Amino acid sequence: MMKQSIKDMELAQSIKKTYLTRKTRLRRRHVEWLETLYAVHGEQEKVVKNGRIIDLSKLRPDDVDSIKVTHNYLFQSLRAMMATALQNEPTPVVNISRPGRDGRALARSCERLLQWFYHEKQFRAAVKSSLSWSFTCGVGFLGAMWDSNGAPPTWVPEVDDMGNIRYETKKVLMRDEDGGMVMSEFGTPLTEEQLIPKGGYKLLGDIRYFAPSPFDIFPDQVREWHEVKNLIMRQFVPKQQLKDAFGDKAKHLTTDANSSDFIHFDDYDDPAAPNRDDELVLVLTYCEKPSMEHPEGRYCIVANNILLHESVLPGGMLPVHPVYDHEHPAHLFGESALHQALAVQRDLNAAEADLKMDRRMHAHPRLIAEQGSLTSGATRVPNVPGAILEVRPNAKIPPHFLQNPALPGWVERAPERLRTTIEDITGAHGLSKGQHSGIMSGRQASVVLAADKAKWGPTVKSLALATEHASALALMLWKEHGPVEKTIDVYGSVGSPSDVMVFYRDYIDDSVRVRIDTSAMMPYNAEIRRQQIQEAWQVGAIPDVRMYWKLMRHSEMGRLLGNDEPSRGRAREENDALDSGMLVVVEQHEDHDVHVDEHLERMRDPTWYALDDRAKQAYRQHIAQHEMFLQNAQNPVLAGASQMPGLPQEAQGGQMNNLPPTMTGANGQTTMPGLSRGQEGGIVGAA
Repeated sequence: MMKQSIKDMELAQSIKKTYLTRKTRLRRRHVEWLETLYAVHGEQEKVVKNGRIIDLSKLRPDDVDSIKVTHNYLFQSLRAMMATALQNEPTPVVNISRPGRDGRALARSCERLLQWFYHEKQFRAAVKSSLSWSFTCGVGFLGAMWDSNGAPPTWVPEVDDMGNIRYETKKVLMRDEDGGMVMSEFGTPLTEEQLIPKGGYKLLGDIRYFAPSPFDIFPDQVREWHEVKNLIMRQFVPKQQLKDAFGDKAKHLTTDANSSDFIHFDDYDDPAAPNRDDELVLVLTYCEKPSMEHPEGRYCIVANNILLHESVLPGGMLPVHPVYDHEHPAHLFGESALHQALAVQRDLNAAEADLKMDRRMHAHPRLIAEQGSLTSGATRVPNVPGAILEVRPNAKIPPHFLQNPALPGWVERAPERLRTTIEDITGAHGLSKGQHSGIMSGRQASVVLAADKAKWGPTVKSLALATEHASALALMLWKEHGPVEKTIDVYGSVGSPSDVMVFYRDYIDDSVRVRIDTSAMMPYNAEIRRQQIQEAWQVGAIPDVRMYWKLMRHSEMGRLLGNDEPSRGRAREENDALDSGMLVVVEQHEDHDVHVDEHLERMRDPTWYALDDRAKQAYRQHIAQHEMFLQNAQNPVLAGASQMPGLPQEAQGGQMNNLPPTMTGANGQTTMPGLSRGQEGGIVGAA
């Protein structure tokens, strides 16, 4: 026992020493991150000098006549970047190493479980926080963990070694059928002994997605994340919470944290004025990948040089994965576009301050007078409006205003040029910020938005990789610690429950893999989709004008590009309802071809023949409704039977037809998309 205690103490001290070493090594990078954070929050006077943050406003006294401009364009860029990156939700695709339909069914059940996780386990908040860190510091982290405080305390019965529940006898009052006490002949209440299961309240925990601050992640010194063998996560936890989680091991802990806000830590601010918080304890979580020494990995929790917990690595994976704004090839941490634009932001404020000063001097020029020409009163020329000057009659030059040279045009244009530079660096132009940059055509707006989307592409793809890692880890943690059976409400895109299922944790395979469709998470604009449809029509990729108008109205490129997974997912949900014999209503706007294909695929399955007659009849009626919509289009515009608004009317055989859209060229001639130049000339000449 004594040897084990010494071994635990040595392990705790080794983890604490490793943490202090890595903390010292990362201090310079932390200071650079703080400089960007201060600038985003409007404190641009705080700059890094010799590895320390210095407030320039405290070093140089402001002159009375000086003008200080502190416009914050980085904050607006950050808002636009966040709004664009958070437009779409991830669509998980789970792969399980089981052949056949059974494996596919289990994979789809895991996909629904992940959709429930995304809705219930703080996934959206974690993604938003990780992206905030990524855009400001260059790197953020997204992960999943089994949080012991993630669920309220639950009463758990006590069991023996064989798994049987232990009972104890307890005297309780006897009750009659009406709930009243049973009294003896002497008027005293009667009691009886009953077997009561032993047990107590415990913290069973729950899955939680989280996004730790990059200031609190300390990996080993490598260049790429897949080479990281171990990392240390720093937390500041209330002392009482540690006692509830670890019991007697945390009984003698003492507070050693400075504050719950990393910006006010002694490590970065003035150490002479520490901000102590007597309720927080510094907790270090050490995570090590599986190795020869530890085949199942290692997971340790240390506080006050005391080893509170040691076990194998939960899920066999590191708890977090980086989300890069831009991955840097030379070091583990990425680069931030906002940090690159910080110097331009300072130059912009300096240019606007100079411009404001120049405009004020031109609007209120100074007075000049001949030396010694002022007799009484003011002996120096004041620059105060309304001052009375007494001048000698024989003065050669009367007092007059100084004629300032004309303000150069480049001085006026400098702020606008610097603002454009910030937009180019951050990838957040006026259109992305929701501003109207003059009158622009749809094609110009599409080009600008597409350029911004291209700049955010690496960040969104990095977020997709981190989501894959966190989702796979969440499934493995649910398999290890989750309830054996769980009833889950799967929510649809509109927020209402679209499915209710009973999930068993044995559905999760030991080698589960999660993939995220990156294109589904990319920021995509409706105007860009319509522009792509227009270009596809021009090159003849859309042969049918009815399909053209449908795509323009609904922007559904799935049938054209093969990206019809949402419709197929909806059809698979309908298959589950039809299996139970429910009658599912066919909606007019659905992609009927895709739905019929999925329903027929289910009917070809041998297990379909084992369904009862009511379920089979539900399938037949449902497919018949789809075929009715395919044969009789209800929308007269999409069917080509009515005139599209804005098109010239032409009658052929007494029936109105939709005509191809026309475009006006630079010389005023109308062109018809989908026609060659020679064909256009023939049609125009005939017209």
